[in-house]
Amino acid sequence: YPALQIMADILGDGPLGRLNRRLAGEAATLTATWAAGFGHPGLFQVRGSVDPFRTTQILQAVFEELNGIRTSQVTEEELKTAKSAAINSMVFAYDNQLSMMPRLSQFEYFHFPKDYTRQYQQALEGVTRADVLRVAKERLDPAHMTTVVVANPVAFELPLESLGGTAV
Repeated sequence: YPALQIMADILGDGPLGRLNRRLAGEAATLTATWAAGFGHPGLFQVRGSVDPFRTTQILQAVFEELNGIRTSQVTEEELKTAKSAAINSMVFAYDNQLSMMPRLSQFEYFHFPKDYTRQYQQALEGVTRADVLRVAKERLDPAHMTTVVVANPVAFELPLESLGGTAV
């Protein structure tokens, strides 16, 4: 899970993410997240708002970035930035007793170790470029992803079918 979180942050954690750097000025902020819940393995999502006249171009760029992170290692700078953001975000998850209590209850219910947060922080710190490449190859396959677009297709510069896949 730590490597998956770092991978998602590299792709779409704010303006420094690959998607937002590549599409600066062409799309509203895109986010990529890997959210695993208690008792299930998780869900990877790329979300955002885009200009409907650029929809297929932006989707094509997203697919290229997803394939790119699966074929070559991320840079040291990307890894360092994503790890720092992930570790710093842990502070806000435990910034007051009201936010801590439900989380600690879940940890107890699912039999997490007492020092889970410390272990997770150490796991984030230990993620390598090779780890990110490995989980991207194992868990990301754009050919098997579902793409949901909510818009008027008349505005698209090209039909979504031009990207491949099956339209529903």
